[in-house]
Amino acid sequence: MSNIEFDFFKAHIKGLYRDRDFPIQYKSFKRSNEATYNQHEAKFKNDVSYQKTDFSSFNKSHEAMFKIASYTYSSKQTYNAISYIAEHSKGLEKPNNILDESYNSINKNEFKDKIEDFNLEQKRKNERLMVHFIVSFPKDCNLTKEQLNKFATEYMKPFGEDGFKYVYTAHTHQARSHIHVLLRLSNGHKKLNFRKKEIQNMRIHQVETAKKFGIELTASRCYERKIDKIPVKKTLLERQVPNWYSRYKNPLNSPSPIDYSWIKSDQLNKWSLSFNDPIMAKQKFLEMYIEHPKTAFYYANNRPNIFENDMNSTNLPKITSSNFSINQEQINRIKWAIYETKNLNVCKI
Repeated sequence: MSNIEFDFFKAHIKGLYRDRDFPIQYKSFKRSNEATYNQHEAKFKNDVSYQKTDFSSFNKSHEAMFKIASYTYSSKQTYNAISYIAEHSKGLEKPNNILDESYNSINKNEFKDKIEDFNLEQKRKNERLMVHFIVSFPKDCNLTKEQLNKFATEYMKPFGEDGFKYVYTAHTHQARSHIHVLLRLSNGHKKLNFRKKEIQNMRIHQVETAKKFGIELTASRCYERKIDKIPVKKTLLERQVPNWYSRYKNPLNSPSPIDYSWIKSDQLNKWSLSFNDPIMAKQKFLEMYIEHPKTAFYYANNRPNIFENDMNSTNLPKITSSNFSINQEQINRIKWAIYETKNLNVCKI
């Protein structure tokens, strides 16, 4: 009979103890110089133009890399995951050696026996049973399989000591040496949960374990590395017609009007007359058309305000591929007119 005292509070209010269940714990993610760290963090969050040179001490290529590849929900999925890392990984020339938490080698014929040892039974629908994660190293580390296996043994030791079962293998056939680990998420008493905090703990644990093998890594946070201007997602129009968008995105600096009266189309003329400036509306449509015809037809019929904000009429004549088209010679002539306008603007400057 067990002498361990039953803790009702801990057993029934598990949310308060969940963080303590994770085998790897680090008190802080922050750098040793707390004041400098806070200053950089605040500056980045308040100033998107903060330059990368202010963090020149961070070497992105030597960041600890931890990635969750997938979760498995059944024995079959687990078998497929083990088979993949052992035999079917891209670029793998021959089957890889699979090791378990006791450093025992497992061949292909023993995969099913090992999976039975994991006791993979879902207690509820869609319960995660195992996690497949990857721990990789910078390109210039050039670690051998033996070195990676030793690292993996040390890296996974806290999980093995806590009763969690797992298998792993080392891959050196790609640019970055890395290990694949399939870890059982439950040891019968605790359930692991890989959230943002736990993932960062795994990265820091990689840094600390790598030190024992003479490898210097860092586990900096995203805002310590990503100091350049925050990228703004391009609009759909900008992605579809980037050249047209760059010419007309600034209304105060629109290109000069171009005479396209030689384009003979009754339907286009009717459509352009609905605008306050028919010549400029016609010009914008034609230049969008030569870059992406379908986009030009869509905006002409559904969002004509792209061509002019204030319009005379909302009942525009429909312009489609059946009532409007131009030949390749005319397309080339429009392109040449745009080219001449650009050169003219450069000369004026």
